Amino acid sequence: MCNRTASANNKLGIKGVHRIWTGRYFAQVVHHGKKFYLGLHDTPEQAHEAYLAHAKILHGEFTKG
Repeated sequence: MCNRTASANNKLGIKGVHRIWTGRYFAQVVHHGKKFYLGLHDTPEQAHEAYLAHAKILHGEFTKG
């Protein structure tokens, strides 16, 4: 499942990035059912970079973002 692209119902279109009510973005990656919160970011691009960096550590060559 880690090599899937963003879900069709993902409003941002960026895998692992979510927007909260304050207008900021957070990144999150899931590995074996455990969620890893990767912090709040000002832009979706920064959050996506955090997601990719951590996902590469967890999923290795199967990371797809």
